[in-house]
Amino acid sequence: MQYATTSAWSEKVVVEGVLGSPCRVFAERPKHLGELLLWGAQHGERICLIQGERRISFAQLPAAIETVASALRREGVQHGDRIILAGANSIEWVVTFWACLRYGWILVPANAWWSGEELAYAAGLVDARLAVADSRRRERLPTDLPCVELETLLTQSIPAGTDFGGPVPIPGTADEDDPAMVLFTSGTTSFPRGAVITHRNLLANLHNLLAIAGRLPGSPGATRNPAVTLMAMPLFHIGGLQQVFTALLSGGALVFTEGRFSPASVLDVIGEEGVTGWAAVPTMLSRVLDVLEDDPGRYDTSTLRTLVIGGAQVSESLRARARAAFPHTAAKGLGTSYGLTEMSGVAATAAGHVVAERPGTVGRPLPTVDVRIEPVEGRSDDGIGEVLVRSPGVMLGYWGCDDDPILTPDRWLRTGDLGRLDSDGYLYIVGRAKDVVIRGGENISTVRVEERLAEHPAVREVAVVGLAHEDLGEELAAAVVLYPGIDLDERELSDFAGQTLAYFAVPTAWRLFDDLPKNASGKVLKSQIAREWRTEYSQRLR
Repeated sequence: MQYATTSAWSEKVVVEGVLGSPCRVFAERPKHLGELLLWGAQHGERICLIQGERRISFAQLPAAIETVASALRREGVQHGDRIILAGANSIEWVVTFWACLRYGWILVPANAWWSGEELAYAAGLVDARLAVADSRRRERLPTDLPCVELETLLTQSIPAGTDFGGPVPIPGTADEDDPAMVLFTSGTTSFPRGAVITHRNLLANLHNLLAIAGRLPGSPGATRNPAVTLMAMPLFHIGGLQQVFTALLSGGALVFTEGRFSPASVLDVIGEEGVTGWAAVPTMLSRVLDVLEDDPGRYDTSTLRTLVIGGAQVSESLRARARAAFPHTAAKGLGTSYGLTEMSGVAATAAGHVVAERPGTVGRPLPTVDVRIEPVEGRSDDGIGEVLVRSPGVMLGYWGCDDDPILTPDRWLRTGDLGRLDSDGYLYIVGRAKDVVIRGGENISTVRVEERLAEHPAVREVAVVGLAHEDLGEELAAAVVLYPGIDLDERELSDFAGQTLAYFAVPTAWRLFDDLPKNASGKVLKSQIAREWRTEYSQRLR
């Protein structure tokens, strides 16, 4: 068995072969995620995890990780086994996450809002050996999948004499491109697809973010003014996981709210815990601002210095509201970013004056990220095309799918987003080419929703589209054609969809058609459906 040691983190970028294609990488870099735990141990008694009255320090974290690891070993898990992790944000979730990364178990975070059918699909696809789930998700899991209770993991006993602070074991065959996680993301296919994320992928994204922030481990700024970060973003999303890594290296604390997302709870926690940083999707931020603007003197947000908005397109009006509500972030702490699960996080980011001076930009590509714009057939030569990215953060591929066209032969990732680059290299995202709706930060495959609705015996034809929504970013709308002579209301269709779909994937706007508009080849014209619908439903959807 080999052991991780603390590697150098350089800013120097070189070109190396990554899975057979040339790629820009950092010359000196860590190569296994377990190494991050060695850096974290250097922060000693600083608090790293906060939830309600509970606190765990960096010094206590190794013991907590070993407690969880011992419980999982008793279930017979081996190196490379897949473990489903289904639960709301919690201290136990983070500790389980680190236990899996430390010992080479491939973690499969499940969307906490998935239905039983979706959980069963994910577990079956990756051939999961074990599930770790909280009480709300356990009842949705397949009955033949062994399950450990998430809430009780940290109360279990561990073997006497365990060396909590010992070196991090790495299998003798460990490689940067070994899978670390399978992160599910909705695309244009029916069920969510599992992006295989490697140690190289996650470390490359983290290295980029630390480099541009001047916080590389071992540098003078590495642990300067460690952040207190509010974790309102779900941990099963790549955006939430980025904050876990960053906090461990910088010596910062992660603060979890309790229960479902609540704007008032978020504001209370910011004041009570002295939160300095928060990453939010636009819907979250908008709802928090609504509460803050209704009673501006009630909440203390003076400690908040950094606010990053991402996960969906951000309107300039929302940015302006954020600057007014959080003036301490306005100078340089208000930022935006662009990324996706398939590239393990962020591709481009901007903050401070750039956000104000270049409205609409998502920033410049990160140091080891290359971006190119590929023309789209049938579109005028206006500089807008599909955004392609290549970096060491690009996923290995989708689990169980070796030839998906989202990856070109030379490992450019087709994002499905439409964008442009200006003369200074700043990226602008203007729309999407893929059949996905982003509702409140959640990616929804319209194909999956259409397939479910088409199973209803009264539905002859269906098309699902996204409509602009002031709060959620987009709303899900279903255009339905019924068989002749059948009378059906939208409540019955909504209930039917909700039997197998997560709540956020159930349409909230419905319209009956005699026939759906189609082109000469018989393809449904979704753009026309959405265009005709906007005027009629724009006020209703607000």
